[in-house]
Amino acid sequence: AVNWMAEQVGGMVAGEKRQLLGTEQRLARLHPQRMLDQRRQQLDDRERRLHSTARGRLERLYDRVEATNYRLEALNPLRVMARGYSIVQHQDGRVVSDPADVAADEMLRVRAAGGSYDVSFARRVDGAKRVEDRA
Repeated sequence: AVNWMAEQVGGMVAGEKRQLLGTEQRLARLHPQRMLDQRRQQLDDRERRLHSTARGRLERLYDRVEATNYRLEALNPLRVMARGYSIVQHQDGRVVSDPADVAADEMLRVRAAGGSYDVSFARRVDGAKRVEDRA
């Protein structure tokens, strides 16, 4: 009977030890410092991903700005004039886009890469209608 009681008590003690060990393990997982460390690691991971994503996005935006800047520079009137083109304007500053909008003997301003100069419109050479005839 004593052996039986010793076995029973030993079994109960072993069961309590197992239960205590399980409780200790659960408490260790729930320990505030451990939770803080896990959350800090998650935050660090997210911060790295955010920086990486932002850096990639900024690089793509920078490339787009550079490409747009290149296109704008190519279309810059001063760059166009440097390639041999000029801008012809009426004396009031309006750009001449159609020879039919220019009257005979009208003074025009020509802007070229090297500067501006005035010219007198003598005649049309392409058969454009006169300003008076367009009404």
